[in-house]
Amino acid sequence: MNGPTTNAFYQPWVAEIGIERLLNLHGPDSGQKSIFSSQAVVEISEKYITGRYQSRQNPPPDPHPALDAENLKLGLALANLNGVDYAARLQPSGQLVYTRFKDELVREFDVKNAAAADNADVWGALRNAAVSCGAFPLAFKAVDVPRRAAEYSLPDRVSPIGNPQHFTYTDGGVFQNEPLSLAKRLVDTIDGHCGLENRFFLFVAPAVKQSLAKADFNHRNADMLSTVKHLVGAVFGQSRFPDLLLAEELNREVQLLNGRAAGLKAVFDANHPAALAKAQTLQAAADLLLPLLFAGAPATAVNDARARLKNQFAADYHKMEPQTRDTWIDSILALERAAGLGDTDEMTIYSIIAEDAKLASGEFVAFAGFFDRRYRA
Repeated sequence: MNGPTTNAFYQPWVAEIGIERLLNLHGPDSGQKSIFSSQAVVEISEKYITGRYQSRQNPPPDPHPALDAENLKLGLALANLNGVDYAARLQPSGQLVYTRFKDELVREFDVKNAAAADNADVWGALRNAAVSCGAFPLAFKAVDVPRRAAEYSLPDRVSPIGNPQHFTYTDGGVFQNEPLSLAKRLVDTIDGHCGLENRFFLFVAPAVKQSLAKADFNHRNADMLSTVKHLVGAVFGQSRFPDLLLAEELNREVQLLNGRAAGLKAVFDANHPAALAKAQTLQAAADLLLPLLFAGAPATAVNDARARLKNQFAADYHKMEPQTRDTWIDSILALERAAGLGDTDEMTIYSIIAEDAKLASGEFVAFAGFFDRRYRA
C-alpha cells in the first residue's frame, strides 16, 4: 500500500527474484531435489515475513491499513505428500480405508493481543508453511511442516498423529488451486451465514481458465505415451479446481431453495381462510419434521437456524402476515435441513484477471516471468 515499487509485494515478486537467482543453487539446495534454488525463496520469505523480528525482539505492531477487524484469519492450501488415513464404515461390518492428500493449515489471531500473535515464533512457523504451499513440484523441493493431532479433526481418522508430527508438503494448488471452500469456512465463523448481500469473494487469477478438452484424442492415436500424457493432464486438471465446481453446484442448489421459498411465500402471503388453513397444515408438518431433522444437534440449533433465516429473509418476513410468516420460516427450514443446505450460502465470486496481451509472463506454467524483470513488472 506504500509505494508502487517499494511495497512488500512488488519487491519480492519483481525486484528480488529472477532466473539468475533461481538457478544459483546454494546452501542446502540440491540438484537432485529441485530444478531451482529453494533456498532463494526461503531467503526472500525470511526477509519479508520474519525480517521485522531480526533487529528487535518485540518490534512495535505495524498493522496493514485494511486490518480493521479484531480477528485475523489465515488459511493455506497444502498438498500432503505423506497423506492421512481415514476409514469409511461398511455395512454390515468392516471399513474402507482411504488416504487424504489434500490438506490445509488455518490460524486465527487476536489482533488486540499483539504479544501472542506478533512474534518471531508464530510467524517463523507460518513462513515455513507458506513456502511449502508454494513449492511447485520439481521446480522447488518439498518442505517439512510440523503439525498437531488437533488440526486433523475430521471424523474416522485412523492415522496416528503425534504432537508434533512432521508432514512433507508440495504446492497446495495440486489439489485445491482455488481454495474457495477454505475461504468460505473462515468467513462463516465471522458472519454466521448472515449479511450475504454484503459478502464478496475476490478470486485473483492470471487469466480466465482455458478449456482442457482434447477433442482430437481417440483410439487411433491412443498409443501408450499419448495416453499417459492425456491421463496425467486429466487427473491433474480435474484435481486442481474442485472448489470452483463445488461452488457453482451449491449456488444452483441454493438458488433452487430460494425459488421454493418464493413459491411458499406466495401461498402464505395472504390473510384469508384458505391461506390460513394451508399454513396450519404445513406448520403441523414442520412441527413433526424439525425435531427429526435436528436430532442430535444442540438444543438451541432449531431456534438459531430460525433466527438466521428470519435475518436472511428479513425484507419479505416483516412484510408478511403475522399469522403465517413464522410458518413460512419453518417450512423453509425443513426444506433447507432436509437438503443439507443449512451451512451453505450462495457465493458471489468476483474474478480479478489480466488481459492476454499483458500476460507475457504466463508461458512455461507461469515461470516465464522469471526470465525478464519487465515481464514481472
